[in-house]
Amino acid sequence: MKLAPIVEGHGEVEALPTLIRGLFPSLQVLRPLRVQRNRFLNNSEERMRFLTLAQNNLGQQGAILVLLDADEDCPAELAPRLMSQLGLVTRLNCHLVLAKCEFETWFLAGADALRLGQVPKDVEAIQGAKEEIRRRMGGYYSQTVDQPKLAARMAAECDPHLLRERSPSFDKLWRELEKIANA
Repeated sequence: MKLAPIVEGHGEVEALPTLIRGLFPSLQVLRPLRVQRNRFLNNSEERMRFLTLAQNNLGQQGAILVLLDADEDCPAELAPRLMSQLGLVTRLNCHLVLAKCEFETWFLAGADALRLGQVPKDVEAIQGAKEEIRRRMGGYYSQTVDQPKLAARMAAECDPHLLRERSPSFDKLWRELEKIANA
């Protein structure tokens, strides 16, 4: 099954396909399209443009995966509203995952296996996961350099069941990827 991701961060362009291929090797992950979060959320023309590009990259079969950081928004409130908008503009199988609060939160959920120290008690309550990762890495963290490396290590070294328990938004990613892989 082909998968066309849409992501917001520069680091996710490399990190998300690395993570998905490590967790679900049967999926053929295309190079993600990168869009600014607020433009995708608040501009229907921009949203339509990116969904159309993703559909064109897939051809007649496959799925689109939109991955955005929830930031300060509540994923349970934002996701249904955004999914209704996505459903209106796409004929293909479209899936949405909102990382709470950031993609880096998932690294904190696997901190022990990634050798980043102890796993915080409630990883998804941490605002500023990037800064926390930077602190744990001795003051240096680059989204474009380190995020793909951490994603590869996460896919290879972390127990997905523990990640799913520790991070409900990672669990959501897992469930959406399972749906896509089993389609």
